Amino acid sequence: MDFSEALIELKKGKRLYRKGWKGQDVFIFIVPGKRFRITGEQQLSKYFPLNASKNYRLRIDIHDEHGHLSPWYIGQNDVLSDDWEIFDAILDYGQKL
Repeated sequence: MDFSEALIELKKGKRLYRKGWKGQDVFIFIVPGKRFRITGEQQLSKYFPLNASKNYRLRIDIHDEHGHLSPWYIGQNDVLSDDWEIFDAILDYGQKL
C-alpha cells in the first residue's frame, strides 16, 4: 500500500512497516496524546514544578530492531513508497501489540 493508505491504517491503531526496511520487528505506530501532572517520581520533576500539568502530543513512534522506541521522522522515500504493510507479528516477549 502507499503512504496515504498506510496513514489510514495507522489511525485505526495498526502497526506498519515497509518491506524495504532492514531489521526484524521494525514498525511504526501512533502514540496517543496524554495529559499528566508532574510528580516527584518522574525525571521531569527536575525541569518543571511539581503538580504542573503537561501534555504529550499525539505522535508516530518507531520500534527498532533493538526493541527501542523513539519518535519517527518521515522522509520523502517513505512518503513516496508503495511497499507499506501491516505488522501483525507477535514480539519476542509474547505480547501482541
